Amino acid sequence: FELARVEPTKLAIPDQILEQVSGNVARFYRIVPIEEDDETLVVASDDPSNLSIFECLQRLLHRPIRPAVATPDEISAALSKYYGAGKS
Repeated sequence: FELARVEPTKLAIPDQILEQVSGNVARFYRIVPIEEDDETLVVASDDPSNLSIFECLQRLLHRPIRPAVATPDEISAALSKYYGAGKS
């Protein structure tokens, strides 16, 4: 299936979505949660082909995960914007 292309810093991501993933986890996996689709959490990643990231997130969060693709610079900027330097 084709992955959605997103620019997470340009999205209005609600706090209740961001709170689904801690800052430490988001930075470790370089992902940013962007929306929910029923039970599925959609996360932006600069490496959506790395399926082990999404398998780990599914186990950690106990819910289905769907990747969306963003550039490495966009992920870095979004992590800073939404999670700050040291927010966990």
